[in-house]
Amino acid sequence: MGSLKGQNVVVVGGSRGVGRSIVEAALSEGATVLAIARGADALKELSWEASGVRTLAADATRDRFRTRAGTSSRPIGKWTSRRPSCSAGRRCAAG
Repeated sequence: MGSLKGQNVVVVGGSRGVGRSIVEAALSEGATVLAIARGADALKELSWEASGVRTLAADATRDRFRTRAGTSSRPIGKWTSRRPSCSAGRRCAAG
């Protein structure tokens, strides 16, 4: 991964597994990271263990998610999801 210094990165599914690894890699490259996941407890644990990460407990498959995630005043430089086949408004299959 190249330098992400000064970039804003959003990781959907960022509290565990591959998503968490992406969060940690982006932080190590200097990015400001917002980790989004449904599990508030896992996000709380992530925020304790990964200094500087911001978290949002939300279901990215729901329409209201876009409103909650879009409240940031800073533009987003990178979006990543551990489920790349997801499309807005549809349930995503595990993958």
